[in-house]
Amino acid sequence: MTTAELEEIQKLYAAYRGATVTDNEAAEFTREFAGASAHLVEQAIRDRRAVVTTNAEVDPRFREAVSVAQYDIRAVLCAPDRWQGVPTGAVYLERTIGTQPFTDEDGSSLQDLADLFGVAEM
Repeated sequence: MTTAELEEIQKLYAAYRGATVTDNEAAEFTREFAGASAHLVEQAIRDRRAVVTTNAEVDPRFREAVSVAQYDIRAVLCAPDRWQGVPTGAVYLERTIGTQPFTDEDGSSLQDLADLFGVAEM
């Protein structure tokens, strides 16, 4: 995915920041994108489906993650790029506190876009 494509996705989802990561970069993700949660990226890749949370700090799936508390991470949408069902990376988006939270519909539509990128990357 190009920088321009990521910027368009950020605009589409009204995200204040976003990033893409390949599957083998997930562990290095937070170093390159300070303030993000590798835990959420790893879960999306592991579960092979989009992860949506309106507030990661109170979400039982993520509230124990060090990065969530350290960086005050709230609304996150993360979807794996998939090629033939196998994750090849992920798209990660965040919204600021006080803005509209991401919805399950956002997760579904981002998953569709991420899958298109997964096919295009192969």
